[in-house]
Amino acid sequence: MIILHWILLTAVWMYPDRSPVKAPHTVRRYVAMLANAVTGSIAVVTVIERIGLRLRAGCRIDRRQQRPSTYQLLLALADDA
Repeated sequence: MIILHWILLTAVWMYPDRSPVKAPHTVRRYVAMLANAVTGSIAVVTVIERIGLRLRAGCRIDRRQQRPSTYQLLLALADDA
């Protein structure tokens, strides 16, 4: 759980359009690879970078026209400023 939290903080925290529900599912897909990295067969940095790339590429919150998500409203305010 601590590793999951750390990866989410470092990889997607600065992107407001990323889903906090979808992101942990993506990280969980890499649990076996993380376990291999801890045992030394793969570099931990390589695995974390790969997870970060996947998180930045996906895990997006869908845009809505009728009822915009909170992140859409906040970004609209930032664009107006």
